[in-house]
Amino acid sequence: MNPLYTSANCKAAYQLRWSLALFSVVDLPPAETWKADLGAAVENDGVRLLECHVQAPRVSLFLLSTQPQVSPPLIVKSVKGRLQHL
Repeated sequence: MNPLYTSANCKAAYQLRWSLALFSVVDLPPAETWKADLGAAVENDGVRLLECHVQAPRVSLFLLSTQPQVSPPLIVKSVKGRLQHL
């Protein structure tokens, strides 16, 4: 009987989860108005928006998951840039 899992048919798999806090100069609208659009926009950058909480009118907390090739500075650039655009 042949083994199911060999080095030829398997690759390493792991999850990268990040938390990010963004501080705004202006009050942000409620997260419900932009959360879905932001999630769809950052997916193109290899970032997945898992959770978002507005802690205060100018503080947003994010729980994110990324693909392995996405570096921490690119995560911030993606989320901050796309959120500013929205």
